[in-house]
Amino acid sequence: MNSQSCSGCGTSHRVLRYLGGILSVTLCVLTLAGCFKVKYTMTSPSKDVVIKVLDSCMYADCGVRLRLLADGIESELAGRADCWLEFATAAWIQRSNVVVILVSNGGCPDIFMAYDTFNRQETALEPYISDFERHLRKEFRLSSADLAEHRNSAIAWALDSSVGEEVKRRYRLDQ
Repeated sequence: MNSQSCSGCGTSHRVLRYLGGILSVTLCVLTLAGCFKVKYTMTSPSKDVVIKVLDSCMYADCGVRLRLLADGIESELAGRADCWLEFATAAWIQRSNVVVILVSNGGCPDIFMAYDTFNRQETALEPYISDFERHLRKEFRLSSADLAEHRNSAIAWALDSSVGEEVKRRYRLDQ
């Protein structure tokens, strides 16, 4: 009788070890899948607000998040699932609390928005389009030749995935 219970215990221990191994692997995969990494940060001229663009890719499952950090509080402004980050930039509109943010995503809709950092809410984008266009032209030193195949639009240039992130990074003034 003791030998039967011992052999049963051995089987139980093997099953428990097997299940424990599966649980460990599952937890590891879930932990890695949920890890978003900061890819871009864009700080306001006053240095009191930071825009963060994060992405996470685990095999074919990718996502992008846009967050704002102000007064020690981080809040999510937007997020996309089933896509990957291609490009991001922000323009802080002078003499206002507004930041215009462009996040180009592969595989899902881009994030293009204006956000009022004082009132903590999204605001109309249209009044700031020309300021954002000027920002892109200046920040990325875009010439009319650069924009010729993009309908003379710096926004279209920024959204064009064929330009490539490395090329866009080379244009940036701060690098």
